[in-house]
Amino acid sequence: MAEYALVHAGRGLPVPEPVPDDLAAALGNAGLAAWLPLSWRARMQAGETIVILGATGISGLIAVAAARLLGAGRIVAAGRHAAALQQTLSLGADAIIDLNDPHSLAERMLDAAEGGADIVVDYLNGAPAEAALTAMRHGGRMVQIGSPLSPSLRLDAQPARMQSLDVLGFAYYHAPRKQQIEAYGRLCEHALLGDIQIAIRSHPLDKFEEAWRA
Repeated sequence: MAEYALVHAGRGLPVPEPVPDDLAAALGNAGLAAWLPLSWRARMQAGETIVILGATGISGLIAVAAARLLGAGRIVAAGRHAAALQQTLSLGADAIIDLNDPHSLAERMLDAAEGGADIVVDYLNGAPAEAALTAMRHGGRMVQIGSPLSPSLRLDAQPARMQSLDVLGFAYYHAPRKQQIEAYGRLCEHALLGDIQIAIRSHPLDKFEEAWRA
């Protein structure tokens, strides 16, 4: 936690002048892990139906807003934290799914997506992801980003073939630099406008231990 850090030339992303440092830092990993899975990895098209698994985490909440800003036709937010799940409705979600209830998960996703998802953004893996794979439209794309629920994913071969599904791994630093810069710029722009919200708590470096304990 130093006041200065070395950065490889050409690796940094330009920060628009009006953006405060704490917001710029917060929008880095969390924001790019929300915007780029849609705009770059899944090749999202306007009007598509998006299901976000783990929508109640920081990146998940940003992904809900990003999907709406990118022109999604319908957004389904699935998560485990009740208050944050309700918050997704104000960010643009059309339907929510409580993942604390494991019963009939695939059927509930299919119903909430009104016939199936074009894109699933998966921050969880495990049972929710496996259920989502059975609730996808032909040509559907799942972007796998996190795995707190399970290190592995069961993919049934026949539905994958019949629906021509894609399961795509994701790391934002694999995106072309031009697309990283564009995504980060749009995240900053929308955060300043209030379209994207991220909770920030700033601490001076000499209070690092106190901040860590908090």
